[in-house]
Amino acid sequence: VVRNEYEKYVRERSDLMTTNIFPTVWIELSLPGSPRYVLGCAYREWGNGPSKHVEAQIGRLNTLKEQLLKSTTGSSTVWLAGDWNLDLSQCDDPGWPLKSVALKFTEIRESAGLKIKRVGPTYTYRKDNDIRSSELDFFLTNNSDPDEVPSSVISCGFSDHDCARVEL
Repeated sequence: VVRNEYEKYVRERSDLMTTNIFPTVWIELSLPGSPRYVLGCAYREWGNGPSKHVEAQIGRLNTLKEQLLKSTTGSSTVWLAGDWNLDLSQCDDPGWPLKSVALKFTEIRESAGLKIKRVGPTYTYRKDNDIRSSELDFFLTNNSDPDEVPSSVISCGFSDHDCARVEL
């Protein structure tokens, strides 16, 4: 929801919300004296039953490709926040069960010219007697140097994930 005084600077980008298979929300933000931004948020669902199989997860990722390619057309700076449910800290592990999903995600992201902006662990859980954390929430951007953009993780008590934040 955008406060009324900013409403004239914000436009919903329903042209980017092309499918319910991969839920996203997109807006365009054009503030005076600021770069034009295309901002989005996404949720990569695990699925359940047969839709949880790796092949089904990869199929859902394919529907994201059109949105990413279209969002990066033009001169706007794109930032897509996501609960990707892909642990960035596992990407180099060849035995990771979601390795093929992560490789497809990388292929799609790179085809749209997007980089990852990591913010750190956003999900903490217990396995047996160990407390573990995962980097499930992060940003995709066409910003030329995302590592220079300030970011943080905000602890929130109402979700199983903490909030990933960038300062634009």
